[in-house]
Amino acid sequence: MKKRLFALISISMLLVLAAGLVGCSDKNASSKLEGGADKVLALVDGVEITNADIQERFSGMWNDRYEQLSSYNPDMTSEEIQAEKDQVVDQILQRVVFQKKVEMWLEAEEFVFDESLIQAEIDRMMFFQDFEDEDEMFKTYEEQYSFTKEAFLEQVTFDLSLSRYVLEKLQGTPDVVLATDEEIEEVYNQYKDRDFKKEQAVDLSVIMIDYAMEGETDTEKPSVDKAWALADSIHADLVAGKDFDKLAKKNSDNWTEEQGALFRERFSVSNSTPMSPEQAAGLLALGAGEVSDVIDNERNGFLAIYKVTKTYAEKQLTLEDMHKDIFQRLTFSKNNALISSIITEIEGAYPVEFMDQEEMPESIFEEEVEGVEMTEEVPAADAEAEGL
Repeated sequence: MKKRLFALISISMLLVLAAGLVGCSDKNASSKLEGGADKVLALVDGVEITNADIQERFSGMWNDRYEQLSSYNPDMTSEEIQAEKDQVVDQILQRVVFQKKVEMWLEAEEFVFDESLIQAEIDRMMFFQDFEDEDEMFKTYEEQYSFTKEAFLEQVTFDLSLSRYVLEKLQGTPDVVLATDEEIEEVYNQYKDRDFKKEQAVDLSVIMIDYAMEGETDTEKPSVDKAWALADSIHADLVAGKDFDKLAKKNSDNWTEEQGALFRERFSVSNSTPMSPEQAAGLLALGAGEVSDVIDNERNGFLAIYKVTKTYAEKQLTLEDMHKDIFQRLTFSKNNALISSIITEIEGAYPVEFMDQEEMPESIFEEEVEGVEMTEEVPAADAEAEGL
């Protein structure tokens, strides 16, 4: 669920790596979590961090880690798996400790959080992660990451609180270098058609009928004429109101138990292979529930009848929509040293005692605050924006 430059997580989410902290326990948890939910793992200025605080975050982070590990080392031993689980526990513990420090710090600073920012952030995430509404987003997070709506909103509130606090501190610092309107507009213009725009799109199901191409031998595929006769018959049945999925299951060469008649989600002009521009335009002109004429894909040797299952209108974020977001990102990228000093001050404000744990690093941000690994080459000015 990533989308290039401005789908990047906020600076506070970067700092705590919150994407891995999801709300679910795991029956195969690390041995470091033995001793019951009330077992104390650390004290932050006298406040207890218990097994329960780690267990509720362990499952999602471990599942993500295990998927990565097993992809290149499928034969891990039980000892190796246990060691990896223990490492995940240590990482979560460090992050929970930091979050507790931040919460204490913001309370002591009497920082007032603007709760209207939560809805703005939800809207932003829906745009960049291709969700049509909040219900779809929350359902996906819970099903795929065990991240409940309540846990999601709690984490977003924390992330935004830290982001806004850091930005306010920077703006009150004499040495700060703020992003200018000219720089913001330059970044917006650079990415408005790529990152800040969504094409018109449709979800498609398909009835696909393969045929024997010229020169193709030793095949059980029907001739072109027979394939056309079948396709025309199916199309007539669809026009008469017969069920698309039932006809697909009976006749389509691409139908599967897992995917049914699905052809492609988010079919658009830029994601229209193997269509011609004219064929793609014709499909995008259809409304939800409508079916296409029979389309001949001569290059790949099949006839297809498509049904639009969902439509998506074109969306464009304006410069006004993105101004605050780009300002924050560019300003953060220009002031790494100042941000590090703010984080260091928060880290050092509260004593921490780890119980029954190996010695922890002084900070979990020694490497992470330096920047984010970029996935695409971008201009120098914009690379700064990506290197929060």
